[in-house]
Amino acid sequence: MLQAIKVVAKTQALQLDIREDRHFFTTMREFAAHAKNRKSLRMEYFYRAQRKQHRVLMTDGGPGEAEPEPLGGQWNFDADNREAFDAAGPGAVPPRAHFESDNTTREVVAAAVVAHDAGRAPLASVEGFVRQILGWREYVRGIYWTQMPAYAQLNTLAATQDLPACYGTGDTDMACLRDALTQTLAHGYANHIQRLMVTGLYALMLGV
Repeated sequence: MLQAIKVVAKTQALQLDIREDRHFFTTMREFAAHAKNRKSLRMEYFYRAQRKQHRVLMTDGGPGEAEPEPLGGQWNFDADNREAFDAAGPGAVPPRAHFESDNTTREVVAAAVVAHDAGRAPLASVEGFVRQILGWREYVRGIYWTQMPAYAQLNTLAATQDLPACYGTGDTDMACLRDALTQTLAHGYANHIQRLMVTGLYALMLGV
């Protein structure tokens, strides 16, 4: 879309003023600087740099401390967020809540940190939440704008198979795949785990 807009502006001899997107912590110039001269890009390194730069879930770096450290002594608390339900399961799942956008929605990282500091939310939960916004959301956007369009043509695993027809119909004997596909077709939504561990993994193993 950006390239199309640039073409229109050029053909009409119009000056195009491209502003920074204020919905993100990182500008594309900053991400490009992070990615420059790196042999490989990893979200984990980017996320740690983001935490340090924006002082999110970091110690104060007071006397005797060389530099701020992550709260709790580690960067990632995923292991604490993967505990299983007991034999009785999760119980009844309440209806999903819906809210209008407000200041909490638009400043969610700060609100999560405040909840932790006030003792209302455990560090593992807050860190995992922050990582999705300050880490992944910024990182994936940065990859898109700095690596596309060539990135879309990468095929390291040399996959050659077409997407199976069942992805458009949900018609398959594989129960987990069928459930994820029919839900997506009916509601236009699938959970991250359904996309990654079911539909995505099956396509990966098939060589799509």
